[in-house]
Amino acid sequence: MTDDLEDFEFAVVERFPQAFSRSRTAVLATPRELTEHLVGRSERLADQRSIKQHAFYFIRALLATQLECSREDITPRVRLEELMPDPEQRRQDWKIIRAALGVPHFPRLGRPHSLEWMIALVVAVSSFVVFLLAGFILAASWAVLPIGFVFAGTCCALLLRATDRWATRFVPPTLTVGDLASYSTAFGSKVPGISVGPATRSQIMEVVRDLVRLQIGATKIDMDATWAELLASARSAP
Repeated sequence: MTDDLEDFEFAVVERFPQAFSRSRTAVLATPRELTEHLVGRSERLADQRSIKQHAFYFIRALLATQLECSREDITPRVRLEELMPDPEQRRQDWKIIRAALGVPHFPRLGRPHSLEWMIALVVAVSSFVVFLLAGFILAASWAVLPIGFVFAGTCCALLLRATDRWATRFVPPTLTVGDLASYSTAFGSKVPGISVGPATRSQIMEVVRDLVRLQIGATKIDMDATWAELLASARSAP
């Protein structure tokens, strides 16, 4: 199983812990089989609304309040960078929005690509120099490797912390309000109505579809396709 599918499997088990014991989702060959497996192990709840729709309405209200804009301007297709054009204010707003939704694996703001490359270059060059110095001083001792790795990790952590205030780029830049609803649906949220486990077939199918889209990367989801087929489709997409 590839790393992508393993990440998907872990995400499914994390979202539906009550549905799995020692079983592995890999045994379930398609999204439809996974959905039926989950439906058979779910508890009937009084709230049978669409989880994604509920998530969107909550997120729309949250954004309208936090960003002081009209709800009518907030649609599922609106990009977040359009709602938060000021990079400086964006960090503060995003921190509050993330805390309010409480979604695990929520998108984080990224640094500019040029800064990411600079950090990688500084870490690589400085680590290489430390390797050379340690090798010269310790006469090629076995201790050279751990010294180099510890220095690289420490250097990287310090640079990331020092440049954290420049992390203002949405990843991906096309992130939309609808994508936030998908994250809430797929991974769960502390928001009432989203935090509970999905119970109906339609609710569970919403979650499975969003997990496939976010974890595997497939945009067109055939419920009867195998995981390998969905992964191949995602990798071949432009």
